Amino acid sequence: MPLSKVVRKKYQEVGPRTSEPKQEEKPFALALGGLAGNNAHGAGVIEALFRHGKKPKLITCTSGQIRYVHAYLSGLKPGSTLNPYTLLSKHFETAQPFSDFIDPNLNFKLMTWPMQQIRPSVPEFGRDIASNMARSMRDFLRAPATFSMWKEFYRMMPARSLVSQDKILHPDLFKQISDLFNDDSEKGHGIGIIFNAYDFVEGFEYVFMNRKAADLTGHAFGTKSNSREWVRYEAITPDAVRDALRLYEYGFDLPGNLIDGAYLRGIILNEIPHSGNGIKSIVVGRPLTSRWLGDAPSSLTELRDMQTEVNFHGSYLGEKGHIKLINQLIASSQPAPPPDGATHIEFYEVEMDRQRGWWEYVLECEDVFNSAFHHTVIKVVPYV
Repeated sequence: MPLSKVVRKKYQEVGPRTSEPKQEEKPFALALGGLAGNNAHGAGVIEALFRHGKKPKLITCTSGQIRYVHAYLSGLKPGSTLNPYTLLSKHFETAQPFSDFIDPNLNFKLMTWPMQQIRPSVPEFGRDIASNMARSMRDFLRAPATFSMWKEFYRMMPARSLVSQDKILHPDLFKQISDLFNDDSEKGHGIGIIFNAYDFVEGFEYVFMNRKAADLTGHAFGTKSNSREWVRYEAITPDAVRDALRLYEYGFDLPGNLIDGAYLRGIILNEIPHSGNGIKSIVVGRPLTSRWLGDAPSSLTELRDMQTEVNFHGSYLGEKGHIKLINQLIASSQPAPPPDGATHIEFYEVEMDRQRGWWEYVLECEDVFNSAFHHTVIKVVPYV
């Protein structure tokens, strides 16, 4: 069962931008999956495409990749100092100054929590524990015969472990992201943008898109999917950006029922193929390996890591399989003819080349960025 640990080579460091190459729109879509400390992977993919002048017609993104797509669109403007590389560099400077060392960086985050964009829930911890203890006491008084100490010990740890300080440190951030995503005219960036959020109470997925994305996908604002009744299509707003960045770890005391859509669908593919939109291929920044690397789990945290990875694989492989099936029908008309207007879609995947565990999710890694950048240059740039 256990596999030998795979040690990946280090890649040449990617430095700051030294030029602003002309960007030419190509007939491809870019699908970026966000996942905690693996967001450097998607940043490396999109930065490599920029530095080689490859501009997508459409970008789908989830979770933290929303921030890097915003940085990418900002970096399309001549002279801009914000781009995926500088955003990641700023993160290293302000949130993890001790490279990839876990303990020093976690201690730094704890000691400097008031200035962290996403901070540990230090001042809330005692209140959350007390609230859970009070709930346990009420349950005991209500039904002492069925009360379980084991169960209550597990329920004692608060759901909230992190707090977003976006609105405190950057009050206009969500509006800035929304405004830039919606600046999709020919005089703006001209790229369709899609991201998602999940309503865990109603069971709906909200897919937010700008006008260009609505035109490319054929979905109107305020409608739902014809084949997936749980999917709703809406325009991009500041509140939509806020909800799409709301993590499990923020707890559930905040208003509204929408949370980060990556938990339901980590990489958005289904909306991309549409008759006549000119998209012939999809470049995927996949923030995980396609299989488990290294020793099989032997601890609870390693098991949680495997559960997270399998969960993220499930939705992605389902959507990828749907597109591959359409390709098969187009090629052979077996076992049935393809739907009217169906088009063949090529896949170019850039997946993680290393196993990063539960504890690595709290930190970004510069070598992940470098690896994704160089893999994109080799595996994608010549073909799109």
